[in-house]
Amino acid sequence: MKNDWEKVLTDGVLDCQSEQIANDRDRCQTLLAELNATPAANQSLRQNLCTEIFSQYQSSSWISTPFTCEFGRNIYIGEKTFFNFNVTILDVGEV
Repeated sequence: MKNDWEKVLTDGVLDCQSEQIANDRDRCQTLLAELNATPAANQSLRQNLCTEIFSQYQSSSWISTPFTCEFGRNIYIGEKTFFNFNVTILDVGEV
């Protein structure tokens, strides 16, 4: 049987009542609040937070804050990616 994320990614069906999806959203929002409050000079913490938020994050990348996404787990960030201020990614599907 498919878990809730497999259903979203293969069938396009998002169950907003799903405990798994709600927990993933809450986890991401907590990490984003910390990332958005972390000064740019604290690169080590910012890199660690990005590694926790995204499914893939390369250390040569940079996310300017504020940054917003819904889950983080569906975002894959490659080498030398740069997000400027106020980027929002709706990541119900893979990005």
